[in-house]
Amino acid sequence: MDPARRVYEARVLIIPHGPSALAAEAEMRELGLDGVMSLHPGDDAHGSAGLRVRPLSNDGWARPAPVDRVGDAVAGADIVVLFAADLAEVDTAACHAAADAARAEGALIAALIVRPDATGGTAADTTGGATDGTMGGTAAMAALRAAADMVVIVRGPGSASAFLDVLRGGRRETATVS
Repeated sequence: MDPARRVYEARVLIIPHGPSALAAEAEMRELGLDGVMSLHPGDDAHGSAGLRVRPLSNDGWARPAPVDRVGDAVAGADIVVLFAADLAEVDTAACHAAADAARAEGALIAALIVRPDATGGTAADTTGGATDGTMGGTAAMAALRAAADMVVIVRGPGSASAFLDVLRGGRRETATVS
């Protein structure tokens, strides 16, 4: 083995869409997914009413920080993942803003959708739209497909966690030289 060999680790930023995605993200946190950052609305406790980038679990590739806009959040990311569990909660404007910012930074954009039931459906209505900035399933899927370079659909948070772990480079054993 070449002791000078370097192992690549992608800097992954996920952007959850809605309460269902936040719940799935919490399950991934409990599974111990490290090395991934997540973008959330800021809160007054941290002095930011804007956005906040933080590690999904214990460790990330950057320090937690408030940011003013999505473009600041994606700076330094290798891949930006639009994360959804209920298509009715997907925000079209947020999808396009994240995709535009990621492309400007040269990052890859993925959409990761967690399907909670065994039939492959979601809790979202797949026939129509909503009036609160989110949309129905068909329109949301179209927006995710338009924004992303790839769309991945998994069966649950465990599969989503495994996918993100592999995407970022996977777990590595420390190399030893004999």
